[in-house]
Amino acid sequence: MADWTTMVEFTISLPDSPGQLASFAARLRKGDVQLLMLEVRSLDMPHSRVNCIAENAEELRMFLRSTDLHFVEREVALLMEDAGHGSFTRTLEEIAAAGISLQMLRGISLDNGIGYIIRPHDRDQAAFQNYIRSA
Repeated sequence: MADWTTMVEFTISLPDSPGQLASFAARLRKGDVQLLMLEVRSLDMPHSRVNCIAENAEELRMFLRSTDLHFVEREVALLMEDAGHGSFTRTLEEIAAAGISLQMLRGISLDNGIGYIIRPHDRDQAAFQNYIRSA
């Protein structure tokens, strides 16, 4: 069985130099901000991109507003399902049949099943929300 949860993903720009990620993590810890997901990508530019989902989006939002860091927010969906039942393939087929293009998909295997973090292209956000509500 599939279970959908809507979440907020934050994309934060950090200087791409040694110690910046450690400093950011220490600031999160000091602010008692708990993350559910963290992904860091070096862009071979002056800045790296940090994507994260917080346990409490408002807490992370307030924390980031108190810093000088540039960030953007995007709505994503977390799909949790039982492992090994092939329903994810059906879900992808249904999303495609609805004409929804995905911008990002991350998967993770958990003890109680499989989780997928999914973000549609901005132009397909409304259709994606309608799909989730009807699923």
